[in-house]
Amino acid sequence: MVESREPQKASYEFAAAPETGFTVQVLGLSQNNGFAPYVAKLPGQQPVWINQKTYREKPWYTLLYGHFKTVEEAQAAIQQLPGDIQSFGPFVRSLAKIHQSPEPKLTKVN
Repeated sequence: MVESREPQKASYEFAAAPETGFTVQVLGLSQNNGFAPYVAKLPGQQPVWINQKTYREKPWYTLLYGHFKTVEEAQAAIQQLPGDIQSFGPFVRSLAKIHQSPEPKLTKVN
């Protein structure tokens, strides 16, 4: 007997990202929707977060990909992202600096 399985949906939960190491900021949006197509394109072996912050006195949401020990590992991960994701200009961010920012609100995706 073969079980049919539905595709697994992304789950969203408030979570504290690791406070050491580095991540890749993939893109930022002014609304907390529209991330699903980009999340689906990211390689599945790394954690993904959405971080809510305030930018120019308005809410801003950033998509963060991966937890890497070094800047070099994070930079190498950028090179492995699909070309259309790379075209957004992803860059490396320190998780410590994200946690030091006023009111980081990280939501784990997956």
